[in-house]
Amino acid sequence: MAHPHLNKSSLSLAERADEPSLSGEGKSRYDIRVWCDKKFAPQAKKLLTNTGVRVDVISAGKLRRYANLKWWYRWFSPYHIIHTHIPNLIDMFKILVGFIQSLGKMLVWRPDVVFCKGGYVSLPVGIVAHLYHIPLVIHDSDTVPGLTNRVLARYATAIGTGAPIENYPSYPKKITKFIGIPVRDDVRHVSATRQLTLRADLGLDQNRPLILAMGGGLGAVAINDAMTGIATRLVKAGYQVVLLTGRGRTVDIPTSAKKYFHVYDFSDKIVEYEQVADVVVTRAGATTMAELAAIGVATIIVPSPYLAGDHQTKNAMVYEKAGAAEVINEFDMKDDPKILFDAIDNLLSDKTKRAKLAKNLHTFAKPNALDGMVQMILDACKKE
Repeated sequence: MAHPHLNKSSLSLAERADEPSLSGEGKSRYDIRVWCDKKFAPQAKKLLTNTGVRVDVISAGKLRRYANLKWWYRWFSPYHIIHTHIPNLIDMFKILVGFIQSLGKMLVWRPDVVFCKGGYVSLPVGIVAHLYHIPLVIHDSDTVPGLTNRVLARYATAIGTGAPIENYPSYPKKITKFIGIPVRDDVRHVSATRQLTLRADLGLDQNRPLILAMGGGLGAVAINDAMTGIATRLVKAGYQVVLLTGRGRTVDIPTSAKKYFHVYDFSDKIVEYEQVADVVVTRAGATTMAELAAIGVATIIVPSPYLAGDHQTKNAMVYEKAGAAEVINEFDMKDDPKILFDAIDNLLSDKTKRAKLAKNLHTFAKPNALDGMVQMILDACKKE
């Protein structure tokens, strides 16, 4: 049963006893519905086209929390009053609406199991599943449990984690299992011969080491600024760069560097770039790190220091402790972008170190994560 990775969503599943097949060919014996917020709905519908999976919209509210900000700025600055506190108050009502919607939808359509992937959309859905005594399965991709999952864990029938269980001390050990993070089947290490073909297809120089820098779908201004600041130096050192800036974000590249410094705000070839990169510079997003682990590539992590619970920094520390990645502090990099250049240059000058980082990162890969997660969901049905 192949499902895309759905962020901030809940999946509900009910069995149809009259249809024999599980998935794949013919009709599924399961009636699967994905509930997500309005913002993610268009993407979910596109991902699930021709699958027979129904997408419903649930009102969702977000609790905005930012780490590493001075308390007076966080609570009293006009910017945060307008962009944080007022939206948080408004979103409290959205959560209430989502709770009422979930009560009604689940009263009419009673699934046999509810799967929550975390994120604020899952909160009302998961609580209502508990109220209706419907088995609840959750999955936590980050190494630090998010607020929604910490609340739902007390009601869960089973919990899957994206990192080893010791990173989740608050989860009940009897129902928690290290599953990993599901990635697509084509996200894997490729041979040297295949890498040459991919480089040619992507229009890359075959002789220059490749640096891939990215900050997720929305990009990362700090990474964009640092990479453009050292663009000329990187190209003069004999390297080539692919910088994915994030949708709608533009940067200025020195003319002297443009031939070997490729900039895109978005690309549907991210996996291919990851497969041919010699070094990747990235945030510590759970799904991105799962892809890089599956491929096995030397990685430099620049975690965002502002997210709730500073969870990206904690994610990054897990990889650094295992010798699976190098970590750069964003504040240090902003003060001196040369720190990033030195880290890249040192890795590209040391093939043994790159191979060791890639090998250690690959140990985090769980190729059967999708199967394990699906089985956990189906097993939860059988327990009731």
